[in-house]
Amino acid sequence: MSDNEILHSDEFVKFSQALTTPLTMQVSDLNNLYNKKNKDLRSELKRDWVIGYIFGWSNFLYQQSDFKEFKNGFWFILYGIYSKWKISGLEDFDEHGPFFKKIEKKIDEKNNDLFKGFEIGHEDATYNLKNRKKGVGHKISLTRYLQEQVSNEN
Repeated sequence: MSDNEILHSDEFVKFSQALTTPLTMQVSDLNNLYNKKNKDLRSELKRDWVIGYIFGWSNFLYQQSDFKEFKNGFWFILYGIYSKWKISGLEDFDEHGPFFKKIEKKIDEKNNDLFKGFEIGHEDATYNLKNRKKGVGHKISLTRYLQEQVSNEN
């Protein structure tokens, strides 16, 4: 199968939706709170911690999937999230290469907000995957982080 065929296959589309839906739910639940406080949720989504969280969450779950050998799929999923939420400020997939390289470099450097978000996103995804059938609550650190950000601002 070609990259294009994989990207448009029902299996990949369903997997992408399953991977991103919990992230989208965490963010969409906060729209009303941010609007009430007259704060811009979009600007919070551009923070390094959030970018790292999304990367860590997506990376862990992608590595558990049948698509892990299809490296471009991971980048297309990230592109979809970062462009949908206007995090990257870029429109086309081809423009995201340098953006993704910066993220990877910061993650490799460790000891920064992007790396901390990456670690927490990875931990949340790991916990949720292991406990998905046990009736245990979901870890939603992205929601908590964004709630703290809006509560800490005056």
